[in-house]
Amino acid sequence: MNKTFLIKNEVGMRLDKALTLLIKDVSRSYIQKLINENLVLVNNEITKANYVLKANDKIEVTLKTKEVTLNAKPLDLDIIYEDEYLLVVNKPSGLVVHPGAGKHQITLAHALLHHSQNLSSLGGPFRPGIVHRLDKETSGLIIVAKNDFVHEKLAKQFKARSVERVYHTLVQSIIFEDEGQIIASLSRDQNNRLKQSVNVKDGKEAITFFKVLERFSQASHVQAFLKTGRTHQIRAHFAYINHPLIGDKLYEKGPSVYRVDKFYLHASSLSFIHPISLKEVTFNAPLPDDFVYFLKELSN
Repeated sequence: MNKTFLIKNEVGMRLDKALTLLIKDVSRSYIQKLINENLVLVNNEITKANYVLKANDKIEVTLKTKEVTLNAKPLDLDIIYEDEYLLVVNKPSGLVVHPGAGKHQITLAHALLHHSQNLSSLGGPFRPGIVHRLDKETSGLIIVAKNDFVHEKLAKQFKARSVERVYHTLVQSIIFEDEGQIIASLSRDQNNRLKQSVNVKDGKEAITFFKVLERFSQASHVQAFLKTGRTHQIRAHFAYINHPLIGDKLYEKGPSVYRVDKFYLHASSLSFIHPISLKEVTFNAPLPDDFVYFLKELSN
């Protein structure tokens, strides 16, 4: 698999570091291995990992997909619903949805292969049945398609924004409005390629509705409704209004009063049209135990 990049925001960065930001789910050591094997060209020439990038440099990368072998792995799945066409899984926090090049951890994709050999292939060999994603740290509902027809129909619903998604999260400080909306276009942050940031001029439209469920001394329990589904949308939007998710090290603005090693974001509800029955279906997943425990701690 080949990837090509034209350098703009990465000017002045080392080649190996820039590629770990440009290519999702790869390690720096994996990138360095590709460079050492002459699988990375800059302006059609072989170069070294410490090459300092210039404006308009053209990078061509040949990814060695053989580095990742997707085999079935046994893993207990919390299956909320299953029929012959699809299943809805309640993903735990800490589980990656699918493998990335150069990484060898058990993912939801491995577990899905162990559960069923009848999964759609539209996402490619390393994303069997996977129609959409959740971040590693985010828990909650994911739809999995068992054939390409169902996958395509579900993907169209996501693209048309007709899939209703509801999340629960805990954010820093008190949101005084009972409900509201955040309308702020997002794009990859120019200073940190792992983040998304508000970019009114060049960003993609992003809309989040929210409702405050409970307020604590220095935190708020919020229900968020996605109108669009941009990468890190909830995390970036609440950071933008100065209420970053508690424990979200990537988006926190200064130290948090709460010493936690993760953020709490849970996809609690999904509603969509079943591609075969053409009836609207809704599925719900309760808050994880650690989320409930933290809520109790905040109440004390």
